[in-house]
Amino acid sequence: MAAASWQAAFAMSRRCTHSSLISIQVLNMNEISHANWRRLYPAELYEHANWLRHLGPSIDRDPQSMLSHLDHPLIRILCDRRPITAAQRVRMFEALSYGDPGTLLSAPGTGLPGVIVRELGAKTQQDVFFDHVECGKARTFLAVTEPGKGSDAGAMTASLDREGRLHGEKWLVGHAATGSIGVVMVRTGPGPLSLGAVLLTPDDLREGPTLRRQSLSTVGLRGTTLGYMAFDGHPVDAKALLGAHLHPLQRGMMALIRTFSRFRPTVAALALGHAQAMVDFARERVTQRGHAATQLDDWCAQLAATRRLVHLAADEVDRDADAAWHVPLCKVTATQLCEHIADRVPSLIGTAALLEHPWLEKAVRDARAFEFMEGTTNIHLDNAGAHLARRRKLATAQVATLA
Repeated sequence: MAAASWQAAFAMSRRCTHSSLISIQVLNMNEISHANWRRLYPAELYEHANWLRHLGPSIDRDPQSMLSHLDHPLIRILCDRRPITAAQRVRMFEALSYGDPGTLLSAPGTGLPGVIVRELGAKTQQDVFFDHVECGKARTFLAVTEPGKGSDAGAMTASLDREGRLHGEKWLVGHAATGSIGVVMVRTGPGPLSLGAVLLTPDDLREGPTLRRQSLSTVGLRGTTLGYMAFDGHPVDAKALLGAHLHPLQRGMMALIRTFSRFRPTVAALALGHAQAMVDFARERVTQRGHAATQLDDWCAQLAATRRLVHLAADEVDRDADAAWHVPLCKVTATQLCEHIADRVPSLIGTAALLEHPWLEKAVRDARAFEFMEGTTNIHLDNAGAHLARRRKLATAQVATLA
């Protein structure tokens, strides 16, 4: 072999070896520590969480790349139609979020729409939804938020007219443009009981002059693929309205409140798992003594206390979703703690870590998304305050009757 050819081949070999070493380093950097995992989470979920962690960077770059992994065993679990309790869900989702919340939320599954379909849907409607998700490994959406109005159901203007046509806009909806089945909250009339949920099937989601869907660009938790939907007299199936067989008090606003109550502890669990992952990441990069270690110990204690609150709220939801007053508190506590940790971990281990460790940079970006999922802090504090005021009033009345 000529000297020039040999040198070129050797140089190429060194580049390939260097590239392989970089790949191995990135792989190891994304590996979840068995020791950290065993302290808190079930062994049977480790491989699933580790898979989510490894897939995180590619999903962050292109959420649609999830479509190449639909044969993974975790996808079958997420798409399973069998109901699980809120207590089971928070434990599973905290563990999986420790892997990567963005990847988890990019995956197909019944999710929040499945909760409201199970709450309101007739058997035929439930079969349509769950058969499609389970067999087609479909991504789903629940469209509540509207431009300029947020998720305030009282200010909602999207509507379903008497001819079965949808009007209005929805935005900041997970998988709005990529989901193939989902639920849209609308008004069916002017009265206070006229809030309804419409099930949109693949046949209803054919885009055209009356339906536009598009994905939005986001900074954090890109796997959710937030999007926008616009309906301009869009026709839907005559049987699309969920809960038509129920009394008006059992559907609409009350159903939406119950659905969010059932799922909010799960959002808290997502934030909790993500925060725990950041703390454990930092733990591996600081000395065992000193200010940094003390700070991490303090955060671990706060995470443990918040975990107990989340589990308490989930147990309350399973007993009575209408009376679960710890739900707003657990969501606020978990999301604020997650943000607090994300703000301080980089300075604790050195801000250069944001450049040296892509996982940490992504984790910090993702941490603020939980605040905007299923209601913001001010809404939850108002709800908790109102509940405490009612309890105080009831207690005062009971004392008065005993006097």
